[in-house]
Amino acid sequence: MSTYLTELNGNILQVGFGQPADNDRIVRDAMDQIDRLIANGEMTGGEILCINGRASMPVGFAIAAKVGHIFGAIAVSDPKLGKDTFVVAITHSPTYQLGDVLRLDAEAEQNTQSLAKVSLEDLEGSEGVENSPSFFVKLEGNVLLVDFNRLQEVSNDHLVKDASAELDRLVAAGELRGGELLKVNGPISLPVSFVVSHRVSHLYKAIAMFDPKMSRYVVTSSHDSQYRLGDTIFFDELTNPARVRVVLCGAANSGKSCLREGLKQALWNLKSNIYPYVITAQPDGDGCFTFETYRYDATFASELKQTLKSQSLGFKPEFVHLVAGWVRNASLPLTLVDVGGQISPENKLIMSEATHAIILSKTQAEIDQWRAFCQSFKPRNLEVIAELHSTLEGDSDRFEETDRLLTGEICGINRGVDLSDRAIVKALALRLVALVRSMEGGIS
Repeated sequence: MSTYLTELNGNILQVGFGQPADNDRIVRDAMDQIDRLIANGEMTGGEILCINGRASMPVGFAIAAKVGHIFGAIAVSDPKLGKDTFVVAITHSPTYQLGDVLRLDAEAEQNTQSLAKVSLEDLEGSEGVENSPSFFVKLEGNVLLVDFNRLQEVSNDHLVKDASAELDRLVAAGELRGGELLKVNGPISLPVSFVVSHRVSHLYKAIAMFDPKMSRYVVTSSHDSQYRLGDTIFFDELTNPARVRVVLCGAANSGKSCLREGLKQALWNLKSNIYPYVITAQPDGDGCFTFETYRYDATFASELKQTLKSQSLGFKPEFVHLVAGWVRNASLPLTLVDVGGQISPENKLIMSEATHAIILSKTQAEIDQWRAFCQSFKPRNLEVIAELHSTLEGDSDRFEETDRLLTGEICGINRGVDLSDRAIVKALALRLVALVRSMEGGIS
């Protein structure tokens, strides 16, 4: 079984993950799949291609470099904007503008798909735009640093336009001139990855995207025999980094994914330059990809979650060892690891690579069990920094703090509910920042 799957249906390229693997192999498999479609005469170009499904950022870079020049436009699915909704990320066509939002209208009798432009004013959850760009790019040597403007919260239709404008600015200033190898590093959305890849791939002989789970750059496109597709390059920009790897654990259906998203936003709001990289250490696909969709379209998000769960291959040994390696190698200052809700050998292998734990469960007995589990690891126990009760009832959180532990109760956890403004979540976010600061200057 391939690590990446593609299926072309009209102007829709359906994509998704197959056998679990690291991005070096996934990139190669994804390009093998697309090369096969091109060689078979199935993918011959056209007015527009819509990318629908899941992709890692390195895979997004690779697909954009491969097909961006053979279609008039490329649109990338954005589940946060609704089912069958796409954002135009590459365009050479007068029909489609960068940032256009398109919605699919299937016409089964013709076996084709028509696309209608959608105004974001009609979409619940669309945000206003500030004067400053929503996406930043900065060139340092041969590394292109990318990041979101953390003072804004805008959707991908704005992000792709701002990212393109920022790249144009670097080119016009003579900073982004091209060369042998460009390494790209930083948080980025899938539609924006298409923008950046397409803009820089023709300027440089090779492009490599940083993968925090491997702590290496993965080559996503190359016209240079020195670099092959899928090659990895050591990450040497940081020396002696703090590496805090925090497991969110506890009994199933306690609200760990909700807390994870609340913590992410609370950390973002602190403007501390410490934002967590998230590893979803459960094979059911219920990660950030699905959770954020609940804010905009709960029905579609539920459908998406069930679809991904039905495609899960389960806790197979290769998956467990792969994810354990991701946690062990995570090189960013703060990583959150969202594990499944079972005390099991599989979770023990994954969690033993972390440094700290947050326990969230509905009963004290469950918290006691998970604490004992965290303390059973050898040669080093997993340090618990918070023990929280979750409940659907009530409207008032409570918490207490000591130097080593935050305890309390968080109420009304439910998908789609923003927890980032809760005092208990803010306190936990501050604790995580303090933990990273205390470990700076040493390697954990």
